[in-house]
Amino acid sequence: KGDVVDVTNDAAVDWNPVWSPDGNDLYFVSNRSGTMNLWRVSIDEQSGRVLGERESVATPTAYFENPAFSRDGKTFAFAQANFTANIDRFDYDAKAETLSTTSIALTKGAKFVRNPSYSPDGTLIAFDAVTNKQEDIFVMSSDGTNVRQLTNDIHKDRAPTWSPDG
Repeated sequence: KGDVVDVTNDAAVDWNPVWSPDGNDLYFVSNRSGTMNLWRVSIDEQSGRVLGERESVATPTAYFENPAFSRDGKTFAFAQANFTANIDRFDYDAKAETLSTTSIALTKGAKFVRNPSYSPDGTLIAFDAVTNKQEDIFVMSSDGTNVRQLTNDIHKDRAPTWSPDG
């Protein structure tokens, strides 16, 4: 029974640790390079003491999760995820309580756009998006034009909502 030893202790999201088959390295998934990817650090298996710097392990994907080694250490498996999400608008008939079957794309492309929030007067939509390895808040006209970025920082700016007075 030994003391708990921090392998990581910083602002990065670190998860899914797995030991290398020889027990010399701990592999883990982290967003410390901007996207979820694979990292490795050498560890003394007996004491848990970190023996070196954390290092990125090259993988063929921008979003990596759930690493697993075969018992003999000759093969490696992982899950790859590619996320895109955009905002579409559907017309709604309140009297008939029906939604149109045709959508109008308000955002397009290979980014991850989510959490739309209409302004109280219905003229603007605020949303968050993952672009350039960071999450920021944007606002656009309700027809999808005039997109403006409101935040540009390392923080995970998510899920904007409007105050009642707009």
